[in-house]
Amino acid sequence: MYLKDAILLLQQNLPMYSDKFTEQKTIASISYAAGKVTVVTTTAHGLTTNEYINIVGAFQQTTISDITTVDGVATVTTSIDHDLTMDYAIATDQPPIVIAGCSIGAYNGSHTLLDVIDRNTFTFNIGGSPAQANDGYLEENSIGGYSGLKQITVINTTTFEFTPVKTPAPSCTNGVVHYGN
Repeated sequence: MYLKDAILLLQQNLPMYSDKFTEQKTIASISYAAGKVTVVTTTAHGLTTNEYINIVGAFQQTTISDITTVDGVATVTTSIDHDLTMDYAIATDQPPIVIAGCSIGAYNGSHTLLDVIDRNTFTFNIGGSPAQANDGYLEENSIGGYSGLKQITVINTTTFEFTPVKTPAPSCTNGVVHYGN
């Protein structure tokens, strides 16, 4: 491994564990349109075009098209590809998945992921047998879309954009930009 490769790995991973090695700016808004992700920070960012930044904690809202429950297991189908196959392993140390905005309240909240069937379907345990729903969203950390290491183009003092690796949901919540050292 070359030194430049080690530095790139550190840039990608350190912000997930510590804020001691980077500057930070809070994201006011982040959205996707016409093949570009546009990020607006709450204060001037001081970044330059072609600089690399790392976005941490940008949770996209992946729309749910169907949720059904059989014998206490909820099966969820999303309208676009989810990232659960990238961000989650079926293991006890993974954070829970979060469902929100569903008209059937029993589905909303944190749940332990049981299985990822494919890029649009996953399952989790739920108490009881709530009725079928066709709304709500999965809040997920989208590594290929909003979160992760990105090379940017500066638009103005509070706005920059980048081209995502994969097409994310139209918008997301939260997020912090880490940059520099």
